[in-house]
Parts: sequence; C-alpha cells; structure tokens
Amino acid sequence: MEKEQFRSLTPDQQFSIINLYLTMVKDAIYARMGLLPFISALFATFLTIATFNEKIIPLDNTIRFIISVLILFIPCSLYVYNSDLKKSEQKSRKFLEDLLGKIEVDSTFRDKVSVYLPDILIYIFTAISLVTVYKIWSCF
Repeated sequence: MEKEQFRSLTPDQQFSIINLYLTMVKDAIYARMGLLPFISALFATFLTIATFNEKIIPLDNTIRFIISVLILFIPCSLYVYNSDLKKSEQKSRKFLEDLLGKIEVDSTFRDKVSVYLPDILIYIFTAISLVTVYKIWSCF
C-alpha cells in the first residue's frame, strides 16, 4: 500500500492496518526471543557430547569457557524472554482496564501458582546452571 492510499483511508481503517502490522512485529520479536534459549541449549549440548570423545574436541579451557557461556546464556535469555512477556501482559491488562474499567477475575490457588511458576522454574534452572558451571571448572 502506498503512503497516499494509506492517508486517504479513514482513521479506523488506518488503525486496523497499523494494529495488524504491530501485531506481526510483536509476534516476530517474541518468536525470535523464544529461539535464544533453544539455540544456546543446542550448542551447549553439542559441545558437551563432542567432548565425550577427546579425539573430536579436547576439553581444554577454551571449550570449558564456551560451554560455560552457553550454559549461562540459557537462563539469562529465558529471564529476558519471561520479563518481556510479563511486560506485554501488564501493558495489555492496563490497556484493557483503561478501556473497560477494573476487571474482577476469580482465580483459584492453581491459577495463582501458575502465574509465578515460570519465574520459580527460571530461578531453579539458574541455580542448576551455576552449579554446573562450577563443576565444569572445579574438575581440573
């Protein structure tokens, strides 16, 4: 669509087009952020498995450093991804509350736990990652 065509549309039509493209950009960013922990996990797994055979990749300090960085990158990227999702959720809730007023939602204990579960699991995974990196470097 050309700029002149866009400007000739009504404000409601412009808004729907802008909203469509903003949604596509947001979805693309979230999908890309979701790839970070998986890529890092795959590389760390590959390097770890490759070091089982000293003929493939000898486990020297360079490889230990690379594995450590990749292992630590996984919880960091999960934290950033989770934080972005929470910010998006909070902004969406605020926008809806501004439009509709205060929204009362009945939630069960299970619902409340599921809200904090990703945070808890990321903290546990971070602790496990730190212990793993410590073990990688303490074995020599």
